[in-house]
Amino acid sequence: MGTDIELYAERLEKGCWCPVTEPAPNAKGKILPVEFGDVLGRTYEFFSVLAGESISSVCRNDVVPSVSPPRGFPDDMSKLYNDLLPLWYEEVSGFNTSWLMVRELVDFDWDTLKVLSYGYVEKEYAHLFNADQDFPAELPKDTKIYHGLYCPPPDTTVKVCWSIGLRRYTGNAVDWLLQDLLPLGPPDEVRIIYWFWA
Repeated sequence: MGTDIELYAERLEKGCWCPVTEPAPNAKGKILPVEFGDVLGRTYEFFSVLAGESISSVCRNDVVPSVSPPRGFPDDMSKLYNDLLPLWYEEVSGFNTSWLMVRELVDFDWDTLKVLSYGYVEKEYAHLFNADQDFPAELPKDTKIYHGLYCPPPDTTVKVCWSIGLRRYTGNAVDWLLQDLLPLGPPDEVRIIYWFWA
């Protein structure tokens, strides 16, 4: 079991927000919006940037910059989304619901910002780590790094930090998402609405 994202897109048309892609009937004939962004899978590192906090134990030891703190649902959602999305959010016990303009994703500093990650290593290797630098290439390959997620690290270890460029950390997931979003319209007229659930 893991954490998933529900992500829907809207486009501004004649001053009103409209669902993207076109709503479609399900097996019972009920009109439903089509989820957007299936390309993301479970990219927890990217989820953390969208959520404004670490998502899942994979990212628990990371200090991740966020595009924006969670904003809740937009007040001016399309009628279809306003009728359905809050209900679905409650059904799955969603968390960190928010929305972002595509412009915000485009303008966010994916190439300069860094993620601070930490773990615990034996004291003899601590000098190799620096919070302003990448994970040390000089660290012997068989060196154990403890993350302290489920049990405390050994008393013989010390906490160390290193940094990772944000775009690399997220595996370029923003590029995959923008590849689908940018053709929908100008970045100032397209937005995503999303939340997470486990």
